[in-house]
Amino acid sequence: MATFYGKVVGGGLNLRTSTSTSASSPIQIPKDTELSVSTIDGNQAWFSTSYGGYSGYVVAQYIAITNDGGTTQVTTASGSLNIRKTASTSASVLYTAAQNSIIRLLDYTSVSGWHRVSSAKGTGWAQSQFLTNLTLPGGGTVDPQPTDDVIPAPAVTLTLTMSRTTNSTGSQVTALQNRLNQLGYYCGTATGSFNTPTFWAVEYFQQRNNLTVDGIVGTNTRAKLNAYGASCSTKWGVDYEIRHWTAGNKPQHWMMNGTAQIWRNEPFPANSSGTQTIGDSGNCPTSFAMIASTFKGMAITPPIVCNYVLNNGLRDTTGTTGVVSAFFSSAANEYNLHYYGTVNGIANIKTKLNQGYLAMVRVVGNSAHSYCSASGATYLVVYQVGDTVKVLNPNYNTQSQLDMSYSTWANASWVKEAHIYGA
Repeated sequence: MATFYGKVVGGGLNLRTSTSTSASSPIQIPKDTELSVSTIDGNQAWFSTSYGGYSGYVVAQYIAITNDGGTTQVTTASGSLNIRKTASTSASVLYTAAQNSIIRLLDYTSVSGWHRVSSAKGTGWAQSQFLTNLTLPGGGTVDPQPTDDVIPAPAVTLTLTMSRTTNSTGSQVTALQNRLNQLGYYCGTATGSFNTPTFWAVEYFQQRNNLTVDGIVGTNTRAKLNAYGASCSTKWGVDYEIRHWTAGNKPQHWMMNGTAQIWRNEPFPANSSGTQTIGDSGNCPTSFAMIASTFKGMAITPPIVCNYVLNNGLRDTTGTTGVVSAFFSSAANEYNLHYYGTVNGIANIKTKLNQGYLAMVRVVGNSAHSYCSASGATYLVVYQVGDTVKVLNPNYNTQSQLDMSYSTWANASWVKEAHIYGA
């Protein structure tokens, strides 16, 4: 979350009780009112703010940032640049920024290929390939880039269309797999065969880079995979966040419904007659995927871990516990992590986190929390313990569960064993 100072443009602006134009509005903010606004994690179209004794949300396009943020210059080859409501070429155009004009830069890393910008006309998103001379919010410049963030050219340029449905094989598939791994989209050992893990890695690469998500390495996907250095359209060539995973500050692997959850309907059956999917039964492998991704600095996605579970007889065939007990150490070995067994109680979890480890904790349903249904159970990642306990919850439908206090966790009967992992 970042906070900026701006003013209302375009007329009176409704302060909403939630991020929806259909939500109730306790007060309207007059045009030209100056106020402080904050970005909202995971929401590209709204700001949070307070006015007249009320706290709520306003549509970002009607806020012109006035004296915070950095600056950037529009460098389209000809004409003006579309400023869009969200970071998508299919999103509505809010206004255009003239060629060579200077506009405010609010953010340059959260969405691959896009920067959040603002002008006297309001706030929106611009494609980063058409912006240059970036000065960061708070001062400093983006260029020159750190050496470890300049992506080198691929060892072998990708030239062929490849897919799982055509059973693509050969040296180009090997080059594709090596490139995906190099860029942080884990697909396992390069085999030269367009296998299922490669398909999942391609889909996630496409989703994170605003491409059509179809698992086919066509013209646009090849161009993005072949991009490198500082001149490509996504600044570092690929998604910065994918190569800099840290617990609590990364694209999380929600397994349930949602636009980013391209794997939620992948099968994860408990037995030959089972119909379970990752979305309804993959909470444990998904939590492990988040831990492995954090320590390895790669996008090790839930379907890849679930596939490992199924291929190695680690699925709970009764469908009640998700995985068998051997999974926890076996998965650590597979992804070159250290497994330190289990501890109980938030005090012990805190001690392990302070030593640089992460905890995958099993919790059972209880009215005190919304991590899972009252009659169910789930695994989640605990990554920070202080006055509050901060978690990554793989269940998309309960991701809004607020961080809960240390005392609540300390006295909770619903907290079960914590599996401890380290690099």
